[in-house]
Amino acid sequence: MSERLEVIRRIVRAIGEPDPPPGLRERTLARAAAGWARPAPDPWRRVWGSGPLRLAWAVAVAVLAVANVAVRTTLKPGVRVAARPTLAPAARGGGELQAIVALPRIRAEYLGTDGGPPAPAPKAPGPRKHHGSEDKS
Repeated sequence: MSERLEVIRRIVRAIGEPDPPPGLRERTLARAAAGWARPAPDPWRRVWGSGPLRLAWAVAVAVLAVANVAVRTTLKPGVRVAARPTLAPAARGGGELQAIVALPRIRAEYLGTDGGPPAPAPKAPGPRKHHGSEDKS
């Protein structure tokens, strides 16, 4: 039995992991200390050192320059572009959108500074009911 056990131990020792090369620990620690002592590279220098990022930046600048020239040449000098066409009906005065967006002014009588309950705020106009739009649920 002991002879069998000895054979198994010899086989296990032969299969085991090899020892690391001599001096590996010292070399690794020396290189880590040298890397730690070096200052971290500036992010802008890393970006400038990267060829693909420089190419992407150059392409973006070229596309923006071409788009700027194209927009300037396609617009005629007398053409005016509406700044905000969605706000045009509200700007003309009145309108349902203006009534929805308008906020009531704060008045002292609404605050109830005398210690009593505050005065009721004016009621906002409710939604308009259209003919034939009864609730059919």
